[in-house]
Amino acid sequence: MANICENKIVISIPEGNKGLAADLRQSVEDKRLLNFLSPIEKGLEGSALVERQRQQWGTRCEVDIIQVDHDTDANGDLVVLDVDSAWAPPLNALQDFKDRNPDVDVSCAYCEPSEFVGQWNNGADVHYDIPDTKEDMEVSIPASLSSQFPVLTERFEENEEDISPGM
Repeated sequence: MANICENKIVISIPEGNKGLAADLRQSVEDKRLLNFLSPIEKGLEGSALVERQRQQWGTRCEVDIIQVDHDTDANGDLVVLDVDSAWAPPLNALQDFKDRNPDVDVSCAYCEPSEFVGQWNNGADVHYDIPDTKEDMEVSIPASLSSQFPVLTERFEENEEDISPGM
């Protein structure tokens, strides 16, 4: 996937909504997470489908699921997903899901390593452009966010290795 955006999505489903939790887990197993969060009508194909996904989900296609953690306790279900999306985080899909399920808490930390990093929480989005230097990143991006994405510091370490003395 070109221009991969890394996403760490946390969905907290309150006790008493086991059906929603089961449907969410099934959508992950079926690799149709975004279509579960924000269903797209059937019958679209080709560029019309891609454009609908971009508008409705905020990204061009279904996410690649990297890791899933699921925990159930007395408070309900907690699902933590590490997913990759194309070009941008799937914030529109998350917002649609949140709008249809107001009792559910949804958050997403996201990073497109050459462009931006941000945190979306129940509809509130804060994002930052990735600066050119590690020093600027340490000043402009909260450590609580940048620490979730090792690729950010690795990016600057790779650049430091490319610079040799005397050049």
